Amino acid sequence: MSNDSDFPVGRPGTEDERGTFQACPEYFFAGLPACVYSLVQRPGGHYAVTFVSAGVYDLLGLKADGLMQDIASFVAVCHSEDLGILIHRTRRSARTATGCHVECRILHPQGGERWIELRSGPPRASNEAMCWNGFMHDVTERKRAEVQLRKAEEAFRSMAENSPDPIFRYDRDCRRLYANPAICEAVGKSMTDLTGRVPADNAILTTAESKKLMAAIREVFDRDEMRHIDSDFVAPEGGHRDYHVVLVPERVGAMKCNAAAGKQAICESHHRAGDGRIFPVEISVSEFEYAGEKFDICMVRDITERKQAQEALYKQEQEFRTLVEHSPDTIARYDRDCRRMYVNPQLARDLGGDMTRILGTTPVQFPGFESAQGYENALRRAFALGEEQHFEYRWQHGDAKFCHHIRVMPEFDLAGQVVHVLAVGRACLHPAP
Repeated sequence: MSNDSDFPVGRPGTEDERGTFQACPEYFFAGLPACVYSLVQRPGGHYAVTFVSAGVYDLLGLKADGLMQDIASFVAVCHSEDLGILIHRTRRSARTATGCHVECRILHPQGGERWIELRSGPPRASNEAMCWNGFMHDVTERKRAEVQLRKAEEAFRSMAENSPDPIFRYDRDCRRLYANPAICEAVGKSMTDLTGRVPADNAILTTAESKKLMAAIREVFDRDEMRHIDSDFVAPEGGHRDYHVVLVPERVGAMKCNAAAGKQAICESHHRAGDGRIFPVEISVSEFEYAGEKFDICMVRDITERKQAQEALYKQEQEFRTLVEHSPDTIARYDRDCRRMYVNPQLARDLGGDMTRILGTTPVQFPGFESAQGYENALRRAFALGEEQHFEYRWQHGDAKFCHHIRVMPEFDLAGQVVHVLAVGRACLHPAP
């Protein structure tokens, strides 16, 4: 084998090389949301699939008989960038006599790109060959949730870290979990100095102000209601800065179970590990009949990673929504055609509240006015250059006249391409004539 992308294909498996699963009747595996397999590596280094359950067709779009006759069909659907990882992990498993775990992409003939996870126990020796018994299942949903989580984190970070307003996040014990750069600059403290501590731990508030703020934080947690207070922060030079503080509760929804009736049921539950740890599981139960009697086969899958990804994504989305929907600044997200995809409540109010006119239109289309073309030019520059833009925007709605300093920030995907831009507007205190 010359490199990790060359998969050595061998002849079909012999009877002596059949894995443990071969002794099980096929209906034993019917209905499982996964497939089981036996893989061998012969002394010459060539691989062959000696057994695979019928579920491989739904998973990979390959028929079991065809895959056992020619493993090259699996190579053909495996993503070229991931094949080397699969071979490397298999070799390492053979060398260290440990289990093998791989997550890789496949190109399903009907379903397009999917993610699958393969797990097997340590290999066993069989007639000078190495044999792995394992299972594979679809993890596309979890992988997509991970991507969405990263996007949500980037959106929150883009908004919070570029906001000119101080932003804190507190837990139930009034400890700071996050502090944005604006507050660090305002009080002359680093994020390390501010986070993990309660207001009274740092000399940025007087004792009386610290007690007032902590009492308000506890009240928000207890009542699940927003609070407004005025607070006096100590500036680095020893002076004082007055801030109007808005405390907003952040909510995380409960995850729901789902089950299917009939001969196959899938539900979610929790199991206790040997060390006492409680972890979420997905339970799949399939019914089959053998020798006139009915039996159930149960497959239990640890879904801790999937749940963590889902909960983290939901939390990030709620954090972003909490931040932008209570901001006194105007906030909008634009696509590459300069159309509004989202506006926060403040901008919606300034534009008259008619969402049918606001969303899906460009600044030139609505509300228009002379500086609207400059607005769109700034949006296009942010897309083209991937750099932040600043400009002053004037418009009028009814009798109300507006002048905002607009800050345009590009939002990037995982490949580093600008996919949207976020525009944050703040009312000009002294607009240019």
